[in-house]
Amino acid sequence: MIDLNKKLLELSCIAFNVNKKDVLSEKRNKELVTARHIVWYMLRKRRPSVYSYSKIGKLYGRDHSSVIHGVTRVKNNIDVYGDYSDIILIFDEITDKLYKDETKIKISKPNGRPVSRLKRKTFKRRSK
Repeated sequence: MIDLNKKLLELSCIAFNVNKKDVLSEKRNKELVTARHIVWYMLRKRRPSVYSYSKIGKLYGRDHSSVIHGVTRVKNNIDVYGDYSDIILIFDEITDKLYKDETKIKISKPNGRPVSRLKRKTFKRRSK
């Protein structure tokens, strides 16, 4: 069985061009926080019975309430910013492939560039 946390963390680090060590650290840069929150959101979305808020918090050295806040923040941003929903769709597609074919799937940067750069100024609000 695949280690979903490990694969999502690896994917998130590539997507946001950040270091795994930094994501797991106490640092609170925007890119690190966003990468961390999206991993938490995907863990809860994919395996809520396995990854409780408390368990995710222990894995990342955080309190369960921090994880709840991070997951809620991603949910809210998906509704407001199209870039977030695009990232979640990409993560969903890759996670589906991981579950269908549990052989090793190598996750790498396309052309050495990060998959996405989620910066506040590049967000486009969805029209209602």
